[in-house]
Amino acid sequence: MLRRPIVAAAIGLCVMAGLTPAANATVAIGTITSQSGWRTIATLKPGVVEQRETIQVAGYGGARTLTRISWTLGNSHVRLEASAVVPSQYDPTDHSFGEGQISNFGASVGALAGINGDTFCAGCSQNGNDLLHGTLVHNRRIYSFGAAPEVGYTTGGNMVMGTMRLVPVEATFADGSASIAAWNTWSLPGGRKFGPDQLAVFTKAGARLAVSKSYVALAVDRAASVAGTSTTTATVMNDLLQVAYPYRDGADRVRSSATGGLEWVDAYRVSQNAGVAQVARFSTARHAVTGADVVVPAGGVVLVARAATLAAHGLDLTASSGRFSMRVDDSGWTAATDIMDGKYQMVSGGVARTRYPGWPDSWPWYCQGTGTGCVRAAVATARGNQGWMVVETAANGNGLTMPDFARVLAQLGATNVMGFDSNTHADFWRRGAAPITAGGWEPSAPATTTLRYQ
Repeated sequence: MLRRPIVAAAIGLCVMAGLTPAANATVAIGTITSQSGWRTIATLKPGVVEQRETIQVAGYGGARTLTRISWTLGNSHVRLEASAVVPSQYDPTDHSFGEGQISNFGASVGALAGINGDTFCAGCSQNGNDLLHGTLVHNRRIYSFGAAPEVGYTTGGNMVMGTMRLVPVEATFADGSASIAAWNTWSLPGGRKFGPDQLAVFTKAGARLAVSKSYVALAVDRAASVAGTSTTTATVMNDLLQVAYPYRDGADRVRSSATGGLEWVDAYRVSQNAGVAQVARFSTARHAVTGADVVVPAGGVVLVARAATLAAHGLDLTASSGRFSMRVDDSGWTAATDIMDGKYQMVSGGVARTRYPGWPDSWPWYCQGTGTGCVRAAVATARGNQGWMVVETAANGNGLTMPDFARVLAQLGATNVMGFDSNTHADFWRRGAAPITAGGWEPSAPATTTLRYQ
């Protein structure tokens, strides 16, 4: 949620001190005209430092200050996480979030640093909680759905960015497909049955399942591959995204391809705009089982469908061929344990993205206008194999517009940048120091990215 100040700041093009009008005319707005160089403020852990730099930017009067936490990408001790700020106030019935201060949450979980998440709709849920504008995934569990620019946090403080959405995973058979309704159970809450185009997956190796004649089961072998790379079936299945609290929010149901009705699904994958879907391939037993026992193989799983359904027929056909496939996360996203919604990917491939994206509300983009701007927060990858968590500030709660912040970060070596909520909701905290914010007081927020050192 990006809040406007009560009194609008003057909007205009401020001529930089020390530059003549003729000289200034040759310098594009958003260009860094001078800089102090990064100065180390604190070493938080080996390879993780807080640094600060002061810059002058064409089109803006007065200095702009950037403060960042930086680390080497691939540092095995660094972990970025996306999470609710107050987990106890998360409501799974509508994926809503309570607000809290990032400094309190960070201290409670032993984080080194934290930064605010994307914009949100304050008090928009039925119980008065906030609704995020996009996806939130923590430890491969889904807390909020949305289709928007997102940043995925992978191992060693690495990141993947893109506009994406979560879509149901479907096992593809010879004559159709089936989604995954449940894990390690024979029915949904309240005794509800799986849909005719749905499966349950049993993953506990060595478990003996008594398959009644109401069901059909098929064992899937250990050996599997994803995009041609060998792995295990259990690894692929356990890496699928699942809802943190399934069967609670009725809006999570999807349209059945078999009946046209709504049904619960509890296995999802990342689908990125212009992304490349990875295909997982599996081998199976040569016969399906009904009215008998089946054992979950080590490294494998057992698929179960209701008898006399499209999914059961698919399992029978799959047993005959001995194989099936499914599309999983688009390339690069399987390693993302956490996903945080972003307002806009400001830099991609080292190039600042400065074309207005056509939002109905232009305030987050221009925020007080060129020459004044807003406090801005972002995460980034940068040249030199660096990761950044960065905030930009100026006197009186001013800063930069979003396109000019993008230009500045690209000039400083950022290769990919995801921007978050700005202005009065920008919040940058690190252990042992006061939070850096727009107004000198720390706002409350529903979601945060934190950096931990393990």
